[in-house]
Amino acid sequence: MARETPFSTVVLLVQKSADDDAMQSVLGGGFLCNLGVLDSSGGYVIHLRALEVREFLGYAGMGLMEASPYAASPDAGVALLNTNICTAMSLLVWKMLDYIFFKKPSVIGAIQGEITGLVAITPAAGLVTGWGAIIIGACSGSIPWISMNFLGRQKWMKHVDDVMGVIHTHTVAGFLGGFLTGIFATADGCAPFGLTTPGGAIDGNGRQVWVQIVGGLFIIGLDCVYD
Repeated sequence: MARETPFSTVVLLVQKSADDDAMQSVLGGGFLCNLGVLDSSGGYVIHLRALEVREFLGYAGMGLMEASPYAASPDAGVALLNTNICTAMSLLVWKMLDYIFFKKPSVIGAIQGEITGLVAITPAAGLVTGWGAIIIGACSGSIPWISMNFLGRQKWMKHVDDVMGVIHTHTVAGFLGGFLTGIFATADGCAPFGLTTPGGAIDGNGRQVWVQIVGGLFIIGLDCVYD
């Protein structure tokens, strides 16, 4: 046990440094914040960093989304509603694909779909409309499903230490959610958070799409450095 303690301490310190750097960059006035990356509830900071952290979030994620406006307000209600809409849609799409391709939907599949919905809506929760949350849910229930059930079964993926499929449910879904935020964020959704960003591509701000891609790639690169 004594031999494990120094190693565990180093791991925790490295993880803490990575957390601090990612959070400061996205939410604390750092490089990505100044670039204009949108991340309503820390989706890039928490979920996209699954390459290093390997963490799962459950229903606490809904509390995270609701608390992102820092007040019991209509904006918090929108964030919570969008979270539930996206999660439900993602779960249904995942189970539907299980049934179409494997002829047997499963509880595990439902949970995976729920997780990918929670992950994908995190950066967008308070910034998109209800129909935007529905589209994000459809994408988060299908694209990570394809990643897990097709890409995940490739021989080279067998060498990746990811027994719980976190790369698919968090990294893929997290990047997807950030990307779709750049498309479906609205100016009205951004305003209550004090953001000057004029929404995403649907509001005529196509620049936001590549800004979100740059933000996601930066966080992935940061993970690779610390990993």
